[in-house]
Amino acid sequence: TASRHQGIDIAAPEGTPVPASNRGQVVFADFVIMTGNTVVIEHGAGLKTIYMHLSEIDCAEGDIVEQGDIIGLVGSTGYSTGPHLHFEVRIGDQSVSPWPLIDGTSDIYGEEKELSAMAGIPDINEGLEEFRKTEGAVLLDVREPDEFAQGHVPGAVNIPLRQFMTVQEQFPDKSTPLFVYCLVGGRSKRACTGFTKLGYTDVHNIGAFNAYKGPVEKSTAW
Repeated sequence: TASRHQGIDIAAPEGTPVPASNRGQVVFADFVIMTGNTVVIEHGAGLKTIYMHLSEIDCAEGDIVEQGDIIGLVGSTGYSTGPHLHFEVRIGDQSVSPWPLIDGTSDIYGEEKELSAMAGIPDINEGLEEFRKTEGAVLLDVREPDEFAQGHVPGAVNIPLRQFMTVQEQFPDKSTPLFVYCLVGGRSKRACTGFTKLGYTDVHNIGAFNAYKGPVEKSTAW
């Protein structure tokens, strides 16, 4: 509500993918008591978009995301009475109406600052070159099965981030070189942290499938 926070509430079923409204850098991705799982994206020129009450965060602080990249899933975390996305837009410290950005009548995104100086994610194409040169290496796609089925790097093995511990069943040798990717680099970064904590000694986050330039393989079932 307006008394609690600015912005709009968009009703949607739990688990509905939440896309980034435009290109930018994730400057916050964590749980907050009031707003639950929350993501903040900086778009330049003081413009930020905020996504609240997510059931799952699928990006990490520092990630560069493109318009339409999935940054999380609709949920009801924090102070919430049911599944929805609370979407807020701020310029500096001032909240503004999100509607002009949603209906396309605002040209504010044209005022973005150059993002090239921001820390990017690894180049998946370079990572794949290293993967192919590494003896005994395994290529892991940590997206959800439906994402994997729609298109993945040929030869990749699908282990969703939420099931990352099952890597021990498929690849029990902790010295196995693991090359890991996801859609935009957030989940792969988190998966690499998890694999390292499990004791794997040769783990590589190679970044984002949406930057991949090679052939794509699709699955008929998942």
